Amino acid sequence: MLAIVLTLAATAVPCGSVIRCDFVGPKHWNGNKYSYVAPFNYPGYWAVTPGKYYWQAHYYTRGDTAVYWSGIGSFVVK
Repeated sequence: MLAIVLTLAATAVPCGSVIRCDFVGPKHWNGNKYSYVAPFNYPGYWAVTPGKYYWQAHYYTRGDTAVYWSGIGSFVVK
């Protein structure tokens, strides 16, 4: 079993270095695709505030003590 968690932040630095970041767990959708719908929509929340945001996946497999990190990616909320 593979567990995937995404870290979302407004700056392109690891989450431990930023003031605010969210950890989200996307749901398996189809094949190797996952999706996430933010549960909040208040003003100022990243999912409803236009801007460029950054993400980084970290994952591990069941029984493994290591955590693996992806590169940092970005997306734009319009």
